[in-house]
Amino acid sequence: MHIYFVTNDKWWSKLHRWGLNEKSTHLGLCFFKDELDIIVDCTKPHGKVYHADYWFTKYRMVYHLEVECPRSIEHHLLRDAIEMSSMTPYDWGAYFYYIMMVFRLKLCGKPLPERNMWGGHGRWCTEIIDSMFFYFQAKGIRLDWGTYDMKTPEDLYDELKQFNDVIEHKV
Repeated sequence: MHIYFVTNDKWWSKLHRWGLNEKSTHLGLCFFKDELDIIVDCTKPHGKVYHADYWFTKYRMVYHLEVECPRSIEHHLLRDAIEMSSMTPYDWGAYFYYIMMVFRLKLCGKPLPERNMWGGHGRWCTEIIDSMFFYFQAKGIRLDWGTYDMKTPEDLYDELKQFNDVIEHKV
């Protein structure tokens, strides 16, 4: 399984890069790379499943991580990611709160809060990682589960790349 950390030139990506000084503004999970190239993505207006060829017409890669995973388990992880995200509405309340906090950070110097006070029942890109909770835990990858409603893709990248079972590919 691969995790692609990406960006594009849409206004929200430009705002994110300006406000947080981070390169990556979004992420997608890739299953069966070099075979099916299925990308599962939590994005506006709802979570979707893409083929990698199409998905990369919308984004350019910044970072690329690989989590070693047997094919039999990858089937289950794909199913769980699709169940969690496909047609799940984007969390607009959390998104607007996040934008306000980015402006607060940039203009007042106050750090982003740990949790998103306007988070609802929708999802945004970093929350898709929760679908892999048990697999990651079994591999010894200990993340702060259930708290990705205010984490940026760059935060998640920094957390994941420190684990031995995660391979970082040069972009």
